[in-house]
Amino acid sequence: MLSDIFQYCHSLLLPKENVLPRSWKEAKKILSSIGVEYQIVNACVNDCMLFHGNNAHLMECSTCEEARYDPHMLIGKVPRKSVRWFPIILRLLHMYRCTNLVELMVWHKKHRSEPGVMRLPVDSPAHKHVESTWPKFERDPRHVRLGLTSDGVSPHSLGGKGQPTSVWPVVVMNYNLPPWLFMKKGFLLLSLIILGPSKVKNLDTYLALMVNELKTLWDGVWAYDGRKTTRGIPRVFRLKAICMWTMHDYPGKKSCTCLYFFYYYSIL
Repeated sequence: MLSDIFQYCHSLLLPKENVLPRSWKEAKKILSSIGVEYQIVNACVNDCMLFHGNNAHLMECSTCEEARYDPHMLIGKVPRKSVRWFPIILRLLHMYRCTNLVELMVWHKKHRSEPGVMRLPVDSPAHKHVESTWPKFERDPRHVRLGLTSDGVSPHSLGGKGQPTSVWPVVVMNYNLPPWLFMKKGFLLLSLIILGPSKVKNLDTYLALMVNELKTLWDGVWAYDGRKTTRGIPRVFRLKAICMWTMHDYPGKKSCTCLYFFYYYSIL
């Protein structure tokens, strides 16, 4: 169906010289080449665990013993619940390879308010706490300061029609960017889409995917700096990132335990 839409737009709606992909498969290849791809990870129907990593081979939940796949499906293995995971590391690396974006990624270092005034994220107590606690991290303005937000929506019951269905997107904000950009659609980093017929019972189960990426970014990954080149070849540097805060309306005693764990992990 999506391939038909691409073909229709390419052939009938756009000029002949357009570069729109001719199929969904071709579009996915283009997105994957710049790091905009996702993985489907199966989950327990009760949100106990993910069938990922060392648990990828399991056929039932190790906690509640619920089946991984729908037993009523006679053909194929249909997971009872899954999460769409959009890794953010490749997208951050891609931003530093773009000459125009890499200048914006160090904007926060050159723009600060006068003492006693807080009008930018860099003026916040959380940002200053990062500066004082991890001076080596703060020394390089290319290191990324992140924020995380999540909320549940029910897209199929808007307007009082349709059957209620819970969808929980988890979005990451990049606070290295200027304040008029980091909340724009083109710069928000979608990390997770948690689908299910009802509200998520344990958000920490899914945030584990995000925490693993944050731990990797805290240790550092090699990245190209699009501003600096040696004989036309971009220089490399060790890119690090930290999550400074979260924004959500999930019950406080149950939410974001994984991210608190990451905070203490980074101190050790």
